[in-house]
Amino acid sequence: MPTRVVPSHLVSPSRLLSSDNASGTHPLVMEALGKANSGHALAYGNDPFTREAEAAFSELFGKEVVTRFAFGGTGANVMALANMLRPAEAVVCTSWSHIAVDEAGAPERFLGAKLIDLPSPDAKLRPSDLHSCITFLAANIMCNLGLCQSRRRPNWARCTQHRK
Repeated sequence: MPTRVVPSHLVSPSRLLSSDNASGTHPLVMEALGKANSGHALAYGNDPFTREAEAAFSELFGKEVVTRFAFGGTGANVMALANMLRPAEAVVCTSWSHIAVDEAGAPERFLGAKLIDLPSPDAKLRPSDLHSCITFLAANIMCNLGLCQSRRRPNWARCTQHRK
């Protein structure tokens, strides 16, 4: 795998926010876990903590919503993409994108979707990048007409705010 050179204008943050696995747990979270760890409760959503959290999300959105919980970031990202993609579709992202670099292939493995990771000197995906990608994929007339099942058709672009 080629080594990426980090542009000099991308300064390392004073605090590492790269992953939920790279930092300690907030004291309020530990306090809540301690309270939840006392006594007995049924598992898999049949406990009062899950019901309270689900009610809080519905209140936040001002209507009844379905809440899905994940144990970690990779699972949450894969689950979110699963709600937006069908198996033969693709996600356009930069080669720096978290889902392309840090998810150990999970989106492609579990969704059957393709990540189209475009090169980017500064980790940013621009409209011109999307235009070039769509133009390239549309060059195949059969796929453009939806007659070619072997090509992945982009349905989602992953855009994030990269730290400056």
